[in-house]
Amino acid sequence: MRKLTIMAVAVLAAVAATAPRAGAQDDTRKREAALGALLVEKLGEDAATIRVTLTGNKAILTGEVEERAVQEIAEEVALFFDGVASVDNQVTSRHDPKLGKGLLGNEAGDSELEATVKMRLRAEIGIHAEKIEVEAVAGWVSLRGVAPEKARRDIAIATAAGTKGVTKVIDLLRIAK
Repeated sequence: MRKLTIMAVAVLAAVAATAPRAGAQDDTRKREAALGALLVEKLGEDAATIRVTLTGNKAILTGEVEERAVQEIAEEVALFFDGVASVDNQVTSRHDPKLGKGLLGNEAGDSELEATVKMRLRAEIGIHAEKIEVEAVAGWVSLRGVAPEKARRDIAIATAAGTKGVTKVIDLLRIAK
């Protein structure tokens, strides 16, 4: 009887020890699903193939997408997600040019567009532009950071959208509290 009681206590202890972890795993799965939904909301259906794994404050993105812009800007969207401080972006793009097949030209064009948007933001919203990260990829521009109020956020988005060469603006701006 004593052995049976000890086994029952051991089983109950094992179940009790795994219960909090199961709850934490459920919470992590919900956060991964929420980040996946945010990727689709911000980047479109092409992002639906991105798999998300959260470990602590790090997001690991995997999968394959069609567009290079979705592949690269997925990292910015993940960094916008509450609680994510770093991203391991392993997503690949079917249309990603290889070195010598346009990659350097694409990167140079992206850098030029990014610099132009940053310059225009500084001209429109002044010092507040320093709190906004700009990422440009194939005509898509993400704005991530903090605007002091809704009016300057709206100006920042309109400024980016009105920049020659910008085809889509991804709004990842928060309003300062």
